[in-house]
Amino acid sequence: MLLVLAVRVRLREMPLERDEGEYAYAGQLLLDGILPYEQAYNMKLPGAYAAFAVIEALFGQTPAGIRLGLMVVTLGSVLLVFALGRRLRDAETGGVAALIFALLSLNPSLLGLHAHASHFVVFFVLAGLYTLMFATEARDLSSGIERGLFSGLGLRLFGSGVLFGLAILMKQHGLFFPLAAGLYLIGLRRGWWSEAPVPELSTKRLGAFAAGVLVPYLVVCAVMAYVRLFPQFVFWTITYAQRYALGGNLLGLQMLWPHLWQSVLKPTLAFWLLAGLGLVSLWREPLLRPRHRFLLLLLASGSLISICPGLVFRAHYFLQLLPAAALLGGLAIRGLFTRPASRGLWLRLPAAAAVVAVVWTAAALDGPFWFNDSPVQVVRLIHHSSLFEAAAAMGEYLKTNAPANQPIAVIGSEPEIYFLAQRHSSTGFIYTYSLMDPRPHALPLQNWMIEEIEHNPPSCVVFVDDPTSWSQRPNSPHRIFDWWNAYCATNMTRVMAIPIDTDADPSNPAPPGSQSLVLFRRNDLLPAQEPPKAQR
Repeated sequence: MLLVLAVRVRLREMPLERDEGEYAYAGQLLLDGILPYEQAYNMKLPGAYAAFAVIEALFGQTPAGIRLGLMVVTLGSVLLVFALGRRLRDAETGGVAALIFALLSLNPSLLGLHAHASHFVVFFVLAGLYTLMFATEARDLSSGIERGLFSGLGLRLFGSGVLFGLAILMKQHGLFFPLAAGLYLIGLRRGWWSEAPVPELSTKRLGAFAAGVLVPYLVVCAVMAYVRLFPQFVFWTITYAQRYALGGNLLGLQMLWPHLWQSVLKPTLAFWLLAGLGLVSLWREPLLRPRHRFLLLLLASGSLISICPGLVFRAHYFLQLLPAAALLGGLAIRGLFTRPASRGLWLRLPAAAAVVAVVWTAAALDGPFWFNDSPVQVVRLIHHSSLFEAAAAMGEYLKTNAPANQPIAVIGSEPEIYFLAQRHSSTGFIYTYSLMDPRPHALPLQNWMIEEIEHNPPSCVVFVDDPTSWSQRPNSPHRIFDWWNAYCATNMTRVMAIPIDTDADPSNPAPPGSQSLVLFRRNDLLPAQEPPKAQR
């Protein structure tokens, strides 16, 4: 926990990347009284937006405030991993599992230093899982759990379901965790796990768990219907999200695998091998209850499935594997401890060596990020680009120089500029990835964005001349670019450009200055002031 505290406090001024910018901007809009899907479109459920609004209210609307809020969430997750490991086996297992989780949650190759929604999914999954274990094992502590549906066991199951439901609200990928938990409860009731059936888990009490899972989503649906945003909510989170999920293919997975291996899996391979060792040793651990073996197996299965929708694997998706990996790794190392007291020293030495090896491996790989490099350097090294520091400079410039009562527009996928500038967007399209989809729905979305900008003219426009902000493909529609060239020539004046340095492909780096953030102002406004210099 001290390691998490030290690293996240030191790096609290890291420039925001685009996913963090999305959540931060949506949270900012919430604090301004503007609901999700009203002025910012995205396919994610609004849980992360609400979480960021709370963080910004408590810690301030700054990158440092976002980082401190993430630190609190991560520390809570570390404590929950410890509590789960202790309930599964003993305090030593919980301590080692918490150590592994803390190290992995800070891993730059998993984007663990950034405030992605996966961190919040993990927190609520861990909270729901601990409440579930406490509920189903409360009969070991008290015999008074059969007093009613929403007292004792039923109330605890309902609370566990609510926590799992909040995990789904953070991101749709969280859906697979309550499914795994529900299967675990059914197995307990029927005695699938080589233990006696648990008759207290009646159909009504299982229904209480299912009701708890549904309640957060139903509350959001009711709010969206009340404010007349339900059609937009359904389109973005169901209709468009389904199109996105079905857009992946096995060919894309094959092309992605080399990058996935080099950038995500290889740097943390020791931890995944340790988790695999723990999975193998589940059946050889005599002090582990059968039900706990299957709970860990279901947790690992749900975690793996949660990163697979759409066959699009982002590095931060793997954060959802961390609870299962940490608990299995804790069991693997704990299994090296002796059982016969007379042989304790000799068999405890390998366990101590394993713990030291885990810490040493993490420190060797990630130590420069954690303790040496500056916050700006860390972001540049992770993303191989200066785009996000350029976006930070642009946002600060607009915060000072753009008219406060007029919207701005970012043509590209950099919503962090809106958050840093503290200006509203003239269009709800804060990402342009969906506009580059080669499938037929992309062109109508481009026309939609164009209509919004023309109907609500921005005072300033930032055009993002960087391929990572577009994900353009050879057969992507070009309407948005043709329109922008004509619109800019008629209505806008170029003010400045902040160059972007990139080494995404070390063998073929982009020429210096070939990519940039370009700022334009509307012709009827006064000339802009002296442009800023990108932070170096």
